[in-house]
Amino acid sequence: MNINIANIGPKEWVDHKSDVSLGLLSALRAARHNVTMSTNYFEKKSLNIILGSDFLSGEPNFLQMLIKSKYDYAVHEIEAFDGSTLNQRPNFPLSNYQALLQHAKYIFTPFQYNVEALKESGWAEKLQYVRWGYYPELRDDRINRNVSFTHDGLFFGLTKGARAEKLNALQANKNLKIAFVGRQDPILMKTYFMAHCRWGLYLSFGEGHRFANPFRLYTLAANDMPILSEPGPDRDGYLTLCEVAPFNDFEEKLRELGPDLKGLRDRLMERRLADSWTGLL
Repeated sequence: MNINIANIGPKEWVDHKSDVSLGLLSALRAARHNVTMSTNYFEKKSLNIILGSDFLSGEPNFLQMLIKSKYDYAVHEIEAFDGSTLNQRPNFPLSNYQALLQHAKYIFTPFQYNVEALKESGWAEKLQYVRWGYYPELRDDRINRNVSFTHDGLFFGLTKGARAEKLNALQANKNLKIAFVGRQDPILMKTYFMAHCRWGLYLSFGEGHRFANPFRLYTLAANDMPILSEPGPDRDGYLTLCEVAPFNDFEEKLRELGPDLKGLRDRLMERRLADSWTGLL
């Protein structure tokens, strides 16, 4: 099948979601499909798998152009849908989102939380649960962890809510050295600190946290970086990649010198993303 991965949204967000789009590219090619990738446009003779339904729903003219084109498309939903909004956004254009789903051939999601909400909203016939997993391109040869670590932990990504408070507390701890790479930092900073930090950190942002983010977790684990995570909702089992501990125990855990890397590699390879997509389309 000809498939196009259609990234929708501003360039910085397309970059932010590159682990997702590259994972789909790798898995779908492994499943013997002809796959291309685009940004903010659709292919006429392919099934367009949309990443960025939130942005597309907020652009009614762009959405109507897609619907009127009669192009085949599917939605790959990686944001938290609760039946009325994505990621609890105020004034979310639900009617636009419903129109997007109505004309989609398929709806894919790697989260059981979304499966339940989408089924309750009447989309069960189009819905496919596709668990996330490992793909070979996650391994970055530039990340050499056979070095002396300069930092105890690394957090990269968005800081909001309680997550920002926890990160600030860790950085203020005189017994720890914590690196942070945010949206505005050069992408290569993440590569550098993944080589030089002992642990990767996974922090909850508090109320509204619906599921674990596998994209960040698999990126860390694929590069032999042990992950320290708080407990939280995880119906998909993604936190099995992590050492799970209450936030109050983080200082003690971060100073441990012997994480179980063999166990991490074994757990990583248990779920391959290509297996999830094989035979699905």
